[in-house]
Amino acid sequence: MSIQQISIFLANKPGSVSEVLNVLTDAGVDLNALTVADSSKYGVMRLIANDPQKALNALKGYAAGITDVIAVRIDDSPGKLAEILNLLRDEQITLEYLYAFVAPIDGSAYCVLRVPDNAVAEECLQRNGVRLASPEDLYNI
Repeated sequence: MSIQQISIFLANKPGSVSEVLNVLTDAGVDLNALTVADSSKYGVMRLIANDPQKALNALKGYAAGITDVIAVRIDDSPGKLAEILNLLRDEQITLEYLYAFVAPIDGSAYCVLRVPDNAVAEECLQRNGVRLASPEDLYNI
């Protein structure tokens, strides 16, 4: 149950993030999750949009692409994210990156995970009773 995430590579300079956000706003794309990581010269913006293809089309001219990630819905309480990451660790599943956010839906939090093999991670999580988020869960927040 992969989620389509948009990744955009940006120069680390003033205004580069707001420029992308303005392009997406002008295209009528609604963002549901966003993270930016940087180095001294470049950054990577990762986002979940209500319409990933529309977002990607709006970003023509940018170094942007779609990455399939997985997301889980967890209770927003201490230790819940650690429990999920422990399951992956115990199965020797490498975590490339993650970002999490709280949604205004019955006290839930979402965590977006990038792993080398989504199917293996999904099977591990489902076997252990973890609720995977569907694309609609994230695109419609």
